[in-house]
Amino acid sequence: MSDPVKVELERILAPLRKQAAELDKEIERAEALLADKREDRRRIERVLRAADPNAPRPGPRPKSSHDWEISQATADKILDYLKEHADRYNGDGFHATGLFRDRKAEGLRQPSDATVNKALRLLHQQGRIRLVRRGTGGSRIYGLV
Repeated sequence: MSDPVKVELERILAPLRKQAAELDKEIERAEALLADKREDRRRIERVLRAADPNAPRPGPRPKSSHDWEISQATADKILDYLKEHADRYNGDGFHATGLFRDRKAEGLRQPSDATVNKALRLLHQQGRIRLVRRGTGGSRIYGLV
């Protein structure tokens, strides 16, 4: 670039750089003020907890519930898919993650991996598929009956 272009560009950019620097300083002050306010609030909350023995105290988080169930219709859809593709799933067996990936690759409306796993467990409990073996990492390898 030639000198006159550089000079003109600098003239245009200088106020913007100054404005950006001022904004950075303002943000820094606001963040410092916010940190001070949070510290003040923590101190007040400690005093309130110490002064009021009945004040609610933070406790352990509730454990997530894994006792949800799937519908029989969902399990039946999974079984229908397995029967339609019996040539693929009759060999060494199949597991929930593999079945999930195969269905996803075909573009089917997907139940989640966890739902497929629950469906396979339900079908196994009902005797509609069999547990062939346990895989690496404890995965369940199923086979068609």
